[in-house]
Amino acid sequence: ADLFAGVRAYFIKVDCPLDILEAREAQRPDRHRGVARAQYGHVHNHPYAYDYTVNSGVDNPAVCAAKIVAFVSKTPDPKAFAAIRNRIKAVI
Repeated sequence: ADLFAGVRAYFIKVDCPLDILEAREAQRPDRHRGVARAQYGHVHNHPYAYDYTVNSGVDNPAVCAAKIVAFVSKTPDPKAFAAIRNRIKAVI
C-alpha cells in the first residue's frame, strides 16, 4: 500500500466461482491441477476493502474491463490503499 501513496491506484477484486476457476485450470495445459482450489480460500482472505469488484465468472474479460474503466472514470479518488495504509499504521 505504501508503494501507491500519492498515486491514483485502485484496489480491484477480480472474483470468480471455484468451479469456473477449476474448469479454466483444466483447459490450460500450463496449469497444475489443484492450484485453483488450494489458493481459492487464501487470495482474498484479508481484512481490506476493495475499491471495486468484478466477477469474471459472470462477465467476460471485455465486460469486466469496461466495468472497471467506467468505475475509474467516475471515481477519481480511490480509497482502498489509503485505508490499508491507515490500518497498518494503527497496528504498528
